[in-house]
Amino acid sequence: MAWEVLWEKGGVRLRCHGALTEADIVEGIDAMQQDPRFDTLRWNINDFSEVHNLADLPGYIEDATARAIGGAYTNPQILMAVVMPDPVFVERSRANIPPDFPYRVGIFTDMPSARDWIENSGA
Repeated sequence: MAWEVLWEKGGVRLRCHGALTEADIVEGIDAMQQDPRFDTLRWNINDFSEVHNLADLPGYIEDATARAIGGAYTNPQILMAVVMPDPVFVERSRANIPPDFPYRVGIFTDMPSARDWIENSGA
């Protein structure tokens, strides 16, 4: 398993690491959304900072987006941060967020920036 769900006060961090597959991303998101705590989340960090093979995952953005849209039916109030250290993937991710995406999203190259954004958002 190349992911783990880390619950924190008011939110959750989906930490992905190593050689991730698109199936891993789906499993991790599903595990997070199926937990009863998902209904009261205020924020979520999808952390790809330790993934070694993002270039090999062409469909990860589409899979993650589709699952987030589904999750918004249960909890539409989540503030979502995405962390990926490669600026190319940051821009690719930003470009692929649909205009009608149900969550406010911030995409960052490091964890401190993501956490600051969440903290300063009032979440």
